[in-house]
Amino acid sequence: MFKNYHERNRLVYLESLRVHREGHRAVNWGSETSQQKRFDVLTKIANDVFESSILDVGCGIGHLVDFILARGFSGTYLGIDLLEEMIVKAKSRHPKMSFENNSIQDYKEKSFDYVFMSGIFTVANEEALKFLIMEAFRIGKKGVAFNTLSAWANEKDPDEYYAEPGKILEFCFTLTSKIVLRHDYLPHDFTVYLYNT
Repeated sequence: MFKNYHERNRLVYLESLRVHREGHRAVNWGSETSQQKRFDVLTKIANDVFESSILDVGCGIGHLVDFILARGFSGTYLGIDLLEEMIVKAKSRHPKMSFENNSIQDYKEKSFDYVFMSGIFTVANEEALKFLIMEAFRIGKKGVAFNTLSAWANEKDPDEYYAEPGKILEFCFTLTSKIVLRHDYLPHDFTVYLYNT
């Protein structure tokens, strides 16, 4: 399951990076506006995000860093990605920030205040999504915020994965009862906050 997910992920994102090199298209985002909107919603998980420790899973070339630094971020940040090429680019864009070519499974329990996952489920499936949510929840001391495309979207790309919000919420409730679903900011995706405290 994960071998197929990782291989498809690698093919899609390496091609995006090769063709576009910079900007939102380098990490397969439809538009800079939607990318920024998703970051805005993710970081609204709590008021202390910009002073906290953050693990950015699937960090790409470091666009979330641009977003949080522009808002006065003073916490600690680590971006991880399975694609070494993304990490090399992220380090060149933000040499003072930390980036690692690692998997989420490489990190200890409750080792970051917040874990963010944005735009990493486009080529996933339900099993991969649930596994990554579970791992993120294990690592996040305070909480987890993730977004994914919604099965409730009116228009869909047949090559992308659209999660069923009800099923994902039901799964999240097996981890915690402290959950917020945001399905109000873009017509084709949703964000979930899971709280550990």
